[in-house]
Amino acid sequence: MELLQLQDLHASVQAAAEKHETIVEPIQEAAPKPRQLSPTPMVNNIVKRRKNNFVVKYAIGAVMISIWIWRKCNIVKEESILIVRDLGVQVKTVYMDGRCISHFIDHSRIADIIINEGITMLQVKFYMAIIVEGQDRMVIVFEHLLPRLSILLRVYRGTRAIIFNETDEPMHPNSFV
Repeated sequence: MELLQLQDLHASVQAAAEKHETIVEPIQEAAPKPRQLSPTPMVNNIVKRRKNNFVVKYAIGAVMISIWIWRKCNIVKEESILIVRDLGVQVKTVYMDGRCISHFIDHSRIADIIINEGITMLQVKFYMAIIVEGQDRMVIVFEHLLPRLSILLRVYRGTRAIIFNETDEPMHPNSFV
């Protein structure tokens, strides 16, 4: 009898296979889904702060680089004075980035050429200036480089000799060693 039952079972399995039907469906229990942790407000704040810190750091870095480039471009490379008899004086400043600023002062507008001293808290700096008629401010020669007094004296005497037809000798015996 068991043989007959096995044959019937075998026949029913073959018939079901031909019909593409399943006889016994496996029982599957739904596996529990892994629990997704929702970030707490504290975690969200930390993530936001990290993103903000990243942006702030790069913004500060960009500003610092911009300031460094601006300062490098504003470094004076060369200052010069060109004196032309009966025409005037040209004061020229050349910067590291290639910019060139020139000021021309007509001979007829030059009231005087002087060497003056500027006093700060810790030092005294000498500078050469041209007093221009009709202007409130003097034109300072070598404003950025501020050479030593001995160099300024040579330029001063040469400039006065050309502009005012003076000799190279000082006007007063005690002035300008």
